[in-house]
Amino acid sequence: MDEELVPLVKFGGSKPSQIIDAGEFLAVADSAAQQVPADVSGLDAEARGRARTLMNRAVAAIEEALKFIHPGEEGVSREALFSIRGIAVYNREPGRFRRSRLQAALRSYRDAASKL
Repeated sequence: MDEELVPLVKFGGSKPSQIIDAGEFLAVADSAAQQVPADVSGLDAEARGRARTLMNRAVAAIEEALKFIHPGEEGVSREALFSIRGIAVYNREPGRFRRSRLQAALRSYRDAASKL
């Protein structure tokens, strides 16, 4: 275990995980974001709080995926994926692992969370 203390709303510290790979983090982000309705205007306070928690989970997962990009590289390399699920996510859509796409998703999720 890493000795770095991590805030409760985050998945990990400053280094990429050695347990969960970037593809798995993208799957977590997808799952969380897909549970939030596109139109949140009709949500009551409890549902809005749940939606906010889910969007913050998606934000944290994308932040983790970005840690797998080495300085000077444009995206997560295929070699950085080590789980069956992570490799499957990568093989379905490798473009999602580019820095620009991950940063765009992160901005979108942060924006959605801030409106809840």
